[in-house]
Amino acid sequence: MQVTVEEVGKLKRKMSVEIPLQDVQGAYDEVFAQIRTNVRVDGFRPGKFPRQLAEKRFRTLMAQEAIQNLVPKYFDQAIKEKSLRPATQPHFQNLDVDKSKPLRFDVEFEIVPSFELIPVTEFKLTEKPVEIPGADVDARIEALRRGRAKLEDKGAAPSASGDVVTIDFAGTLDGKTFEGGSGQGQRIDLGAGQFLPAFEQGVLGIAVGQERDFEVTFPPDYGGVELQGKTVRFHVKAQKVENRVLPEMNEAFFKEAGAPGDAAGFRAHVEKQLREEKERGNLGELVQDLVKQMRAQYSFDVPEDAVNSGLEQFAHDLGHREPEVAADPAKLAERKEQARADIVGDLRLGFVVDEVSRRENLSVDAESVRQRFFMQAYMLGRNPSDLLNSELGERLIGRIERNLLTDKVLTFLVHKILGKPWTEVPPPAEGPHDHDHDHDHDHGHDHEHHHGHDHKH
Repeated sequence: MQVTVEEVGKLKRKMSVEIPLQDVQGAYDEVFAQIRTNVRVDGFRPGKFPRQLAEKRFRTLMAQEAIQNLVPKYFDQAIKEKSLRPATQPHFQNLDVDKSKPLRFDVEFEIVPSFELIPVTEFKLTEKPVEIPGADVDARIEALRRGRAKLEDKGAAPSASGDVVTIDFAGTLDGKTFEGGSGQGQRIDLGAGQFLPAFEQGVLGIAVGQERDFEVTFPPDYGGVELQGKTVRFHVKAQKVENRVLPEMNEAFFKEAGAPGDAAGFRAHVEKQLREEKERGNLGELVQDLVKQMRAQYSFDVPEDAVNSGLEQFAHDLGHREPEVAADPAKLAERKEQARADIVGDLRLGFVVDEVSRRENLSVDAESVRQRFFMQAYMLGRNPSDLLNSELGERLIGRIERNLLTDKVLTFLVHKILGKPWTEVPPPAEGPHDHDHDHDHDHGHDHEHHHGHDHKH
């Protein structure tokens, strides 16, 4: 095999490969053997038709199969021989196979950039102390009790804060009904903040069968643009008023809440949960701080093809979120230019994550990937087995692996910067923190390595 490499850009390489004639002929022999075994030709017994006929009738198929058998194998050999690490998908050119001559092909790709890892001593992080006030423990215990409370009909008694009221309602804006402004059997948990305070106040104290009229002025930043700052008149009728009966703090309740034992043990269990949640939150903040510092300090070149791919994905996502912007060439170009810095920063961070994982022998275990994949499949309303065998499933698995590896590396670096021992533990269902950006990407990057193939009222 003959291999030459030409630099055609800072990171772009053009590689020319020549595969020896004997290997080309060997590939044709293998293809012919497959055809003779699997194809029937009229007038001949199975597997007995002559090779000349196969080469004439199946010329295109044989050439395509020979290329499939040869090119990936020799491409991998060539990049190993030249110690190249592709960072983007290779683009093959000038592929022309002929059984009577060596196979030559050209291929262009961009390589992983060369850079030095910045010593951890150059990053500064400050760890917050974790304190769990007794009031927080009391509030969590109360929330656990409310979550397991039973509802009891209050009869004709008026509603109070903490009760659940079932109402029929109809709203009018400037004397006219509007979409989403009416409903039947709507349950309102008074005091839970699920509805606008003025709406809850209008329902507070209502009794079964009672009807009321009141006005609600929607805030200027309300989610429904058509109601922002507008005053709506509501007519409501109470169908049911229920009181929430909290469970007793006994052994059965403690066990159901996941903490068998007495009241003291249960309280310690709740405090431990709150502490772990606070620690995870603090870790997430430290990771975000580290990411900001890394973005500021790393400045090496990244593959332009990967940047362009990120910009294309950004434009695609923008078309779903803000179609009016995506349809305007000038606005789209402006938004893409604004997104470029984030995409470049993501790519740099991804390369750093890969390098740290390589040096520190950090990897993602298959079980964590499987658990996250099943959870996300169910969130998408898809059967995991069906999703697994789809293009979307393959992309999802790739992204899960990338997110988990990024989480692990960044957590490792945070501990190293703080001078704390790091013990690898399985991540929570959604990881200790989320790093997704508008253009679809993790702290890391969506470039592909060749070897990692790939409404409230």
